[in-house]
Amino acid sequence: MLNEKSYIVLAVGTDIGKTFLVENLCKKNSKYNAIKPIITGFTNDNNSDSAKILMAQNIKINNINLDKISPWRFKKALSPNFVSNISKKEIIDFCVKNIKNSQKNQQTLLIEGAGGVMTPINNHFTFLDLAKELKLPILLVTSNYLGSISHTLCCLEAIKNKNLKISKIIVNEHQLMPIKTLKFIDCLNNFCDYEIVPMKDFIKNS
Repeated sequence: MLNEKSYIVLAVGTDIGKTFLVENLCKKNSKYNAIKPIITGFTNDNNSDSAKILMAQNIKINNINLDKISPWRFKKALSPNFVSNISKKEIIDFCVKNIKNSQKNQQTLLIEGAGGVMTPINNHFTFLDLAKELKLPILLVTSNYLGSISHTLCCLEAIKNKNLKISKIIVNEHQLMPIKTLKFIDCLNNFCDYEIVPMKDFIKNS
């Protein structure tokens, strides 16, 4: 169960399962509200991450509603700093406004990042910097793919260096991988003392 008023959802890399987590939490419980401020590789159809988040909240997909949750939408599938110059103040102000609105509505806000933990928003500001500015706990999404132990531990070091709180590490399971989820979790537990849970169990119990 998530007890804080707002969270930032980050991942060890791209296409790890952030949107899958966010949309399923929103589908399961109306107490959750979600935004994805920046999306690259955006397609103007029902298949984009932003559209999935709207659908999960039973909100009509149109430009007005897309602007409300994803004001920075770009067709090119590149790091945000390569397709725009989003200022630190702009994105902080947008997130703070949504945090306040969610609190008024007694909802828990999920702010979904783009790409990985250290994805640059502009040439001097990353999503991890955004988490620090907003002082939000992190839901860190990882998976049991080959190489992800190293990627996850690197992310944990970066988060630790920013003195940020990790609420939970959530493992998006790839069933065909040689290392099964519980063994993957056991391995990570040797290197950290955060709560680590399979995604399906986390969604079920949230």
